[in-house]
This record gives sequence, C-alpha cells and structure tokens, in this order.
Amino acid sequence: MENQDTHNPAKTTNTAPIDAGVIHFNQPELTGPGGYPTDISERLLRTFLTDIEDIGNSGGGFIPLEGMSDEGRNTVLTAENEIRFAAREHARIFTPFGLEVFRKSGTPEHVPVDARKLQGNIATHNHPLSTPPSLRDLVTGVLHHALEIRVCSPEFTYSVRFTGAVAGDIVNGWRLLDPLSYVAGQEWLRSQKEPVTPEILASRRLHAALMELARRELILYHREANVPL
Repeated sequence: MENQDTHNPAKTTNTAPIDAGVIHFNQPELTGPGGYPTDISERLLRTFLTDIEDIGNSGGGFIPLEGMSDEGRNTVLTAENEIRFAAREHARIFTPFGLEVFRKSGTPEHVPVDARKLQGNIATHNHPLSTPPSLRDLVTGVLHHALEIRVCSPEFTYSVRFTGAVAGDIVNGWRLLDPLSYVAGQEWLRSQKEPVTPEILASRRLHAALMELARRELILYHREANVPL
C-alpha cells in the first residue's frame, strides 16, 4: 500500500480564475497527461470545489466497520490510534471478528502487505501526510477481495468498500478524475487568502476524486474528520 502520487499536469502561466461557464477545452489548465484536452462540466467543477472546501465527515452508502462486533471494531480502532501519528507507514489486517492476521512496518511513503491475507478482511494503514487512499490501495483491495480498505492519519480516517466494479473501471475513472481534480484544486488554491501546503492541496483534491468515484458507484467511500485541517 502506498501514498498517492501527486500527479500534476503541466502548469500554465495563466493565473486568472476559471469561469466554469465559459470554459474552452483547449485551455492549458484543462489538458491532462500528454496534453490532450480534458472534458469538464460546470457541475463537475463546482462539485469538486465543494468537496475540496469541505473538511468534515463526507461520503455515505455504508457504515465503516459495519458487521463487526463491538470488540472487533474496538480492536481495529485501537490499532489505528496507535499508528495514525507515526512518521512511517504501518499496516494491519484484521478478520471481521477482530483477529489480527498481519502487521508490517514500511517507509514514510510505502508499506508492503501480504495480499493473501486480504480476502474478506479489513486492511488498515496510516498515511503520515494525511492523504486519502491511493489508487494502488483501491486496486490492491479490489484484486484481492478485501472487505474494507482503511487509511488513518492525524486529521482523518478514510474507509473504502467495493461495489463489484472491476479494477479496470476504477483505474479508468481515476484517470479521468485525477486531472479534473487538479483543475479544481488550482481554482480553489487561487481563492485562498492564506498559503496552502502541497500536502493539504493533494489531500483535498484526492478526496474530491474519491467522492466522485463513489457517486459513480465504483466504490463506497467514507471520510471521518478527527480534527480540522
């Protein structure tokens, strides 16, 4: 499991705010990887901006750790509280009954897991930079039939379950939404009066992309705020 790569399409020298009502698809800010135009609608841009601005609980469609006993749920939450402030990534895998079947420590950006332990189980790990689950996290969970993928951090706890969508559909959705979230992120950044760190911007725009994946029913997604950013 690995932190999300902060993909940044080529920046433009145009710093004027985007007027979503008159967007032209050949604007440099709307080009994705390779310079190809990216289609974006006013609705999607505004939805992304709303999600980026939000720092509270978000998502829906499922209850994180649903189906676990109180004891099992408390076991997972206790483990997350032990690792959420760590400077390196740490992974734990639990059965739905709360039995720990795997643990591993990694680097600040990556922790390997035994994929054979994922099927039907809950995998959690920390992201030191407070970023949401990465595409690698999602694909690993889908391919190995995890019940739930979780990421804990000082600010948030993120939870993902799967809808039956295949990995390819999730990857294609991510590839579409990643550059769109970048556009919305730059629009939001220009509206801020105080400096914003790259980590906060990356976290917020990736959250917006995950929210849109959930709206498209490719995943079930929930974010719970521990403390405000």
